[in-house]
Amino acid sequence: NETDLKAFYTDLGKRVKSIHEALGKVQWKFKLTSDQWSRLDSTFSLWFAIVVITEGDLASSVVKRLGLIRYRLAMVLSVIRHIETGNSSTEIICSEQDYEVASILSEIYLKHSLLIFNSLPASAPKIGSEKLKRFFENLPATEFSRKNALEVGSLIGIHERTVNKFLSKLLTLRFLQQEEKYGPYHKSR
Repeated sequence: NETDLKAFYTDLGKRVKSIHEALGKVQWKFKLTSDQWSRLDSTFSLWFAIVVITEGDLASSVVKRLGLIRYRLAMVLSVIRHIETGNSSTEIICSEQDYEVASILSEIYLKHSLLIFNSLPASAPKIGSEKLKRFFENLPATEFSRKNALEVGSLIGIHERTVNKFLSKLLTLRFLQQEEKYGPYHKSR
């Protein structure tokens, strides 16, 4: 009923106020574990590459922003848990539970952000990224040469110079690997 909700939110407001007051009294230091940093880095490197290929360079800012958002969510959750448990240490190490919650939320936010991004009027044509995506999807799954890539490009209407640019971009984004400078390519993902 209404009285129960009022009491609930009054109590919640007092708890938030006490957390806010506790935060202002001490200089806090927040840390992710080395494993969490590694997962954050690898996840966002992959997301960045995928978004650049599928959505274009303009959408890459969505991924950069979400990296910061995931970190901040993990920090806020960890600080609240730290203070509510009465821990007196000024160094807060992110728990796996808080990191996972921040991870799940940021995955949802990525999907929503890209949905919104794609619903906005295009400020720049995405022809290049669509061509790049189609080019990548049509490359052989096994090892292939530059000549094979040029043939794929020709079949889908991409000029030689653009194929060279795409190969370079796919190497930079680590979607392709090449052991020797003029050697064969193979997909890494």
